[in-house]
Parts: sequence; C-alpha cells; structure tokens
Amino acid sequence: MTFYSNGLPSRKEIRDKLESLINGTLTPQTISDWAGPWINNDPDEINDFVVWRALKRLSGADILDMDDSYLHDKNNFISWLADFQQGCALNPEK
Repeated sequence: MTFYSNGLPSRKEIRDKLESLINGTLTPQTISDWAGPWINNDPDEINDFVVWRALKRLSGADILDMDDSYLHDKNNFISWLADFQQGCALNPEK
C-alpha cells in the first residue's frame, strides 16, 4: 500500500479500491470497513478534498436499502470513480 506521510491512503489506493468495487473483487462491506476509520476517527487530518470525498463515499458503500439490499450498486461505483478522476484532474497533488 502507498500512504501519505500522515498515514492517509494515496489517490492511487483510493482509485484501486473504487476499481475493486466495480469489478467485484472487494465487497462493499470490506471497502466500508477500510474507509470508515479515516472518516470516523479524525477527519480533520484529511486535507485533500478529493481523498476526503472519496473516503466519505467509500465509507457508505455498504449502506442497506429498506429491502436489505445494498443502496449503492456498480453504476454508483462507476460514477464515484469518474467523479474521483475528475477531481484528481482538476486538483493535482501538491
């Protein structure tokens, strides 16, 4: 894994997690469990808005609908990846 010096996941790692959701190699529960600690423990440490937004979305990837199916599906994950990539293009890393 590649991390920032402060322990946050890199943009590459975020992209890899989104791609894993899309291709089904990781479950929404696994991704949510992975992203949740950064959002829930100390969100003020995240100073990259693109990373923050992606982690926030990923932390909710396992939300269930009223019929106990996942609220978000592959189409949502594809949209999240496109939004993430656009955010990266518009806000290059420093």
